Amino acid sequence: MAATTEQDMETLKRDFKSLKSDVGELSSAIKDLLGDEARVAKVKMKKAEQQVEHQIEEHPMASVGVAMGVGFIIGMLLDRKFR
Repeated sequence: MAATTEQDMETLKRDFKSLKSDVGELSSAIKDLLGDEARVAKVKMKKAEQQVEHQIEEHPMASVGVAMGVGFIIGMLLDRKFR
């Protein structure tokens, strides 16, 4: 009985080592994937930022009007929520 328990413990130790290795490899792959996705998202955000800046420079008065309108609407919604 003791030999079987020792064998089971050794098998369990090997399984945990294998699991630890597999989780480490998976973690590394996920980090790489997320890193790539983060770089793509960063490039897209920078491009969107440049487009918005261009539109603001091309139409400054319309941009101010839109910002005021959005601010007014948000203010009204928040005012209703907190009454």
